Amino acid sequence: MDLEEKYLDLEVRVKALEATTVSGVPKQSIAARFDTQYERISEVGMNINSKIEREVGALRLDMKARFAAVDERLGERFAEVDERFTEVDGRLKLLQTELTKVTEIVQTIHNDSGLRDLRIDKLEGRLDTHDERFDRLEAILVRIDAKLPDQQPN
Repeated sequence: MDLEEKYLDLEVRVKALEATTVSGVPKQSIAARFDTQYERISEVGMNINSKIEREVGALRLDMKARFAAVDERLGERFAEVDERFTEVDGRLKLLQTELTKVTEIVQTIHNDSGLRDLRIDKLEGRLDTHDERFDRLEAILVRIDAKLPDQQPN
């Protein structure tokens, strides 16, 4: 039984050493020390998580505010651009109307010049007819003149 007494004595001594030396805190077991450390680490983790959540929440609010400001500026800018495009559309419609008028005028001038060309062609035809008649009259007068005796003045 000597061995059993030594075993019990060593077990008591190990427990005493564990309680005083191994945990680092006198009169506290390793299990209690681990529990204390776990609770501290959990508390620190929860504090870090809550701080991260606060920071992230603040960043989200800041981002939302900045995005809202950007959206507002873009909205204003798009409104200005839209207004300019509306003005350009109006100008283009006026230009199209004016071009249509010019096209109509050019077409009228073209039609008028076609009519003028027809009139000129008619006049040229009539003048050609008159030229032919004058040529025949001149030929008749030349023949008549050839038949008349030469009259010499005294």
